Amino acid sequence: MASVMFAREIANLFGDDHVFFLSQDDKARVPLGLPISKKQTAILMHLEYKVVLPDHDFPIGEKHKLIPSVYAACVKKDGEISYNGPTFVSIRSGKHDKSCAETHSDDFERVLQLDEFKDAALTPNNDVKPLVFISVDGGPDEAPKNQQALAVWARQFENNDLDAVFVFTHAPGSSAYNPVERRMAPLSKDTAGVILPFDKFGSHLDASNKTIDPDIEIKNFEAAGKILAEIWSESVIDKYPVIASYTCPPENEHREVLFHKSEEWKAKHVRQSQYMLQIVKCSDKSCCKEWRTNYIDFFPQRFLPPPIPIV
Repeated sequence: MASVMFAREIANLFGDDHVFFLSQDDKARVPLGLPISKKQTAILMHLEYKVVLPDHDFPIGEKHKLIPSVYAACVKKDGEISYNGPTFVSIRSGKHDKSCAETHSDDFERVLQLDEFKDAALTPNNDVKPLVFISVDGGPDEAPKNQQALAVWARQFENNDLDAVFVFTHAPGSSAYNPVERRMAPLSKDTAGVILPFDKFGSHLDASNKTIDPDIEIKNFEAAGKILAEIWSESVIDKYPVIASYTCPPENEHREVLFHKSEEWKAKHVRQSQYMLQIVKCSDKSCCKEWRTNYIDFFPQRFLPPPIPIV
């Protein structure tokens, strides 16, 4: 918790044109053919058709679920990082795709292209803001200590000419304090009473719920994902928009991302621990470009010191 609060305080030191603060996490997987949210809420119903609900909550088929990855920008208000901002939801098939460091990196690049995130993520010159702060939940696909996370964020660090990238997480049991969790409740409420179809283009299952037509199965997952994206795209959270879209599975399976830099580069630019990953530009002009902020004036040692000094 101390590392998270310390990171927020550091972000507050710099102007709004210098800081992009993003909180990310995967929401609970969304089943097909079953109620999405098991909670009570007011539902508008028509009398022109018969409402039919399933008699049981048995799974329709193996891995028949969608993976929503939620990305919440936290904009500055009154000079401090707030819990409000635009939200992006990337929806993937739970059977034909997965959530990993590489998919989070792909989604980060999509966020940078969204008009709704332009003020939060980009400078007036349409460059990515030079100081990027990423709050994660500490799962194996995005934990700061994960070598896959290091590889993808090192790539973003170079491609966008960033001064520094900070990826940090809460201690176990404290992930509820991640700002993105505040976006989860409204999204869950919007799906109360909703059942996503699993057979939009006809059933791809046999009597034993085994897949017999993989091509139809992929189309049915896509149709369900687009319906869910349409529902969430109509949401507004704290007066900020929600953008949701379905991401089709790749033709080839996601490959493990390798850290392509030398150990010398890593020793010079990276500090990695269980709760925080730091990638910081150096002052060697033969290695890195000019600083885009006055970060080095605040931290001449370049890396953030421990929030609690060890003596």
